[in-house]
Amino acid sequence: MALVLEQINTEGLAQLSYLIGDDKAGVAAVIDPRRDVDIYLQMARSQTKYHW
Repeated sequence: MALVLEQINTEGLAQLSYLIGDDKAGVAAVIDPRRDVDIYLQMARSQTKYHW
């Protein structure tokens, strides 16, 4: 198992979100998401190791 952790900074706001996942299991979750979820979907889709 390799832990994947990516930090997402929302410009103009003091908000950080995190995409965390397990590349072996092919699963991911978002911690403290913003309203516009497209950024997370794009990131997850660009990572072939995640199953979406």
